Amino acid sequence: MVSGPSAGAAANPKQVSIDILPRTSAPTLIGAQESTEPSTSSTHSILVMISPANNEARKSALRALVALISNAVEDSIIAYEQEGRPIPSLDDISDADADTLGSLGLHHAVRTLTGACTQLCDTLTPTPHVVFSKVLEPLETSCLRVAVEAQIPDALMGHSEGVPISKLAAKVGIEQGKLARVLRCLSVLHTFREVTPNVFANNRTSHALRTSSRLSSVVSLWGDEFPKYGYNWLYDALVDHEYGPSYSSSKSAFGYGVKKDTGRDNVGMFDWNETYPESRARFNRAMTSTRYGDVYDHYPIADLPTGATWCDVGGGVGSVLMRIAAAHPHLHLTLQDQPSVIEQAKTYWKENAGEALKRGQIAFVPINFLIRTPVARQDVYYMRHIIHDWPDADCISILKNIRTVMHPHSRVLIRERPHRNVKTSGLIDFASDDYILADPGQKGGGAPTPLLPNYGAGVKRAYLQDINMLTLLNAKERTLEEFARLGEQAGLEVVKVWDCIESGIVEMRLASNAGGVKS
Repeated sequence: MVSGPSAGAAANPKQVSIDILPRTSAPTLIGAQESTEPSTSSTHSILVMISPANNEARKSALRALVALISNAVEDSIIAYEQEGRPIPSLDDISDADADTLGSLGLHHAVRTLTGACTQLCDTLTPTPHVVFSKVLEPLETSCLRVAVEAQIPDALMGHSEGVPISKLAAKVGIEQGKLARVLRCLSVLHTFREVTPNVFANNRTSHALRTSSRLSSVVSLWGDEFPKYGYNWLYDALVDHEYGPSYSSSKSAFGYGVKKDTGRDNVGMFDWNETYPESRARFNRAMTSTRYGDVYDHYPIADLPTGATWCDVGGGVGSVLMRIAAAHPHLHLTLQDQPSVIEQAKTYWKENAGEALKRGQIAFVPINFLIRTPVARQDVYYMRHIIHDWPDADCISILKNIRTVMHPHSRVLIRERPHRNVKTSGLIDFASDDYILADPGQKGGGAPTPLLPNYGAGVKRAYLQDINMLTLLNAKERTLEEFARLGEQAGLEVVKVWDCIESGIVEMRLASNAGGVKS
């Protein structure tokens, strides 16, 4: 018999106790079903017996999830109304929808909604169905790729009444019976709409996958090269005696897959993209497909004094800086990246931000941030999606190079997808005022019970993206505690964490015992 403490069980639904009894006779619970499958275990079958008090606690936990779902729906409705937007429908079609993120309040509500819905369904659904649903999920991506590569959303444009599968199949060159099954599967999952049997139309999601939308490149990339060379080889790479222990980007699961498929060794994902321009173009297009809220959406840039300096380290052609330059002409900006990228950036700014060039607001300075220090004495050093591309040792080198040239009041802003462990180490005090939340007035950032403290499936993209970085580059999306440790090893300390739901900003300064440039 296994039992837990009974005190406080009703108050905390997560603290429940169970009695496990050997099955010595037919089950006596009402509604219990005896399996007819032969047992393959040498141990006795067991039946879980729940005490009445703990059974009530579990009911309370389920009802609490339902209440969270209801409240999150109402909060979402309020957020849409405050933004002046209509309540959405899956049947809406808008060219702007793929680029519209909505407010932080909306994302906070959806985070809770997703976490609660998933936890509720996984709790009540029989375990075999849960497992089977999970292993079938890659097939949805495969179906999406069929739709995108065959340009089905484009073929359905302007046909709100739908297009018969016979005409659609003839246009895209796929056998109609097979195509119908692919589109029907996607329609059930709310991508496309089956208007009448075998007549299909676009809906909000499928419309966002037309060729002119950059989201189509996301589907192509995640449905083709990433699984072909990366995801399908993850386990094999992890247990390989050479690839498993390595954190070299060329020894990632992607590199392992390339080696197995082509015979080429020591090929990282970026090496692959350099070899195949079409892959590089698709990758670059996919990487600019969506915004998760950037620094200009959340950080109080307007509060910086006139003449303050801002250096974007590894900033590409400067798309982020261009937004900052337009909104904050009182700042002096520096863009740093590889020499070839900087040359592209100069052309990009001439074509799109000539006024900033005329007023001398932007400087272009090439850098290899792994081995060289950036421009010295900047008030803000900003890095967007840089740290997650590199293993810890390289990240520490990058941060040390920045720390070396910081003045006493400089700040480092790291814009990534920092996420929280279910259990924290204490390096970050989530209850303090230094953890800045999306919703004013709330503190600590913890999810409401009975959700996991980090919102569980409500933040699944951050955790899946971490595995994505592991698979493709041997890199990682880091927890807040891991960012704090990187900072410590580089002579920096965390000042604030800006929780932006789908992304975050970790703000650091010189540690008290670290040296930068003298003031």
